[in-house]
Amino acid sequence: MSLLMYQNKNEPAFPSVQEFKMMNSFSLCEFLKNKYKQQEEFFNHFEILRHEMIDGENFMLLNKPNLEDSPFIFPAGDRRFDQKT
Repeated sequence: MSLLMYQNKNEPAFPSVQEFKMMNSFSLCEFLKNKYKQQEEFFNHFEILRHEMIDGENFMLLNKPNLEDSPFIFPAGDRRFDQKT
C-alpha cells in the first residue's frame, strides 16, 4: 500500500478507496484492529470478518443490517466505533 494517507502523524494510516478494496480478509482484519486498538472487545467481530473471507471490496458492500445479522453480529448502535482513536 503505497498511497496511504494520514490524518495526522498520531493516527494510523488510512488507505485510499482503491487500496481498501484491494485488502484481503487478513489485511482488513489487521487494519480494523489497528484503527480500533483501544476497543479490544470488538476484535472478535473483526476476526469473524476474516473467517468469513470478507475482503475490502466486500466489506464496502455491507450495510448496517448485514453487520448486525449472523454471522457478524456487530453491536447495534454502538457509538464507540464512531469515536476517533
